[in-house]
Amino acid sequence: MQNMDNNKIHINEETLFAVLGLGKFGRSITETLFDNGLNVLCCDINEHLVQEASVYSTHAYVADVSEKAALEKIGIGNFDVVIIAFSSDFEASAITATILKEMGVPYIMAKANGPRQKYILESIGVNRVVLPEKEMGERIAHGFIDKL
Repeated sequence: MQNMDNNKIHINEETLFAVLGLGKFGRSITETLFDNGLNVLCCDINEHLVQEASVYSTHAYVADVSEKAALEKIGIGNFDVVIIAFSSDFEASAITATILKEMGVPYIMAKANGPRQKYILESIGVNRVVLPEKEMGERIAHGFIDKL
């Protein structure tokens, strides 16, 4: 991976992805990256979700990723892009983002549930914070507007 500034990312076949959290959002990202030939590690605290994800990921681990030791054990510092895909526990998301920054992960994306969470994650240094429902709603609306 080359030429990453704060919000731009350049991906190639060697880019290593890690998806933390395997709810609908994380599972969808993991499966899509893997189906397109990219290397993707996924991780969740729920063993059942990890077992399901093992067929559409390069590596799958059960771990509490808000623990620095767990992130070190899976080698998260070696990944180019880490996606924090859980948002039900915002404190865990913020802690995980902080640890990832400390470990020198070059590009971090995180899911947020609202503008306040987005602001906090951005202030920690997360490169891209997504509000999936808002962004998808806007895309659908623009699909209709573009047909005018």
